Amino acid sequence: MFAYLEQSERVGLDISLPNLRVFPMEDCDILAYSHMEKDWEVLNSPEYKILMKGCIHRGNHPERSKKGYNMVTSSKSNLLVHTKKLCPGYDFYAWQDFGTANMDGGIPKLFDLSKLAKNKIVIKGMLYDPTKGPRIDPVGFARLGGAPYVCSAQIIVPAGMVELFDNLMRRQIDFNHSIGLTDDDQSTLSVVASNYPDLFDWVQSKDDWFGLYDRLCER
Repeated sequence: MFAYLEQSERVGLDISLPNLRVFPMEDCDILAYSHMEKDWEVLNSPEYKILMKGCIHRGNHPERSKKGYNMVTSSKSNLLVHTKKLCPGYDFYAWQDFGTANMDGGIPKLFDLSKLAKNKIVIKGMLYDPTKGPRIDPVGFARLGGAPYVCSAQIIVPAGMVELFDNLMRRQIDFNHSIGLTDDDQSTLSVVASNYPDLFDWVQSKDDWFGLYDRLCER
């Protein structure tokens, strides 16, 4: 398992755990660095305030108010690309939000890879499948505050789709910025899955934001 941390987060951290390798995030080509200022500009623009008029989420939500939040959370696909370069040869690459690895059950030790298709990016959500029905309008979706379509804390990507996944996420974020919009990663991922439904396998879990591995892998 790889963990990506900035210098301030690495100081004093116990990184002696087995099977854990910690890498400096500063060495990675991620949106958190390349798009930070542009995203902050959009977030404070008059155009964004007009687009978000009537949004059910007030300004205290981090995706509506905190500098860097949307681009940090949207760097997951970038880090999967970096991980594949550092450690090639695997059939799948998976993202796990750092804190959720310590939740009850954690990360399973045995993965049943036969349950995973090599042409589908596996995502999970609680209520609505973004790969079914009409395409999601990113502006309307943002005004709703992001319905519970996708939880992006856990994502499983076949090796042959890692770069494609990253390109799709980057293109959607660039498009959002071009129309004066910014949003967090799970909203962006919901829109991408809606636009390219054949590339995604959506797994439903009504009671657990962090149960993707439980439903697809052996313990």
